[in-house]
Amino acid sequence: MEDEDYKVGYRRPPKHTRFKPGVSGNPDGGRTKREASDLRAAFIAALAEKIEVTVRGKTRSMMKKEVIVEKLGAAAAKGDVRAFKTLLKLREISERAERPPVYIEITEDEARAFAAPIESDSQHPDGNDV
Repeated sequence: MEDEDYKVGYRRPPKHTRFKPGVSGNPDGGRTKREASDLRAAFIAALAEKIEVTVRGKTRSMMKKEVIVEKLGAAAAKGDVRAFKTLLKLREISERAERPPVYIEITEDEARAFAAPIESDSQHPDGNDV
């Protein structure tokens, strides 16, 4: 009897096409954080691999990231502006990654001031009207 009274329409899909209880609507799922970190780890591992490179007639073993920086440096030295910009960007990223985080100590009064809700745009923090 229940099926006879049910009308299919806007926002009322047929019962046989609805998601079953306990089953996700996206069974494959989206990209997880673990996959993102795995990609980052794979990227780092790939750049850390050593390869054989011939430099001035001699074969050397170098990491891929060293080869990339060497090639960019050589191209930048020849006047390639794009290589120079890329080299500077890589330097900036590597320096940012090496910097330790900065922690700032604040007093209890400053912490309360940051945590207090802003009452009005027309009032100054010291309580006077602007």
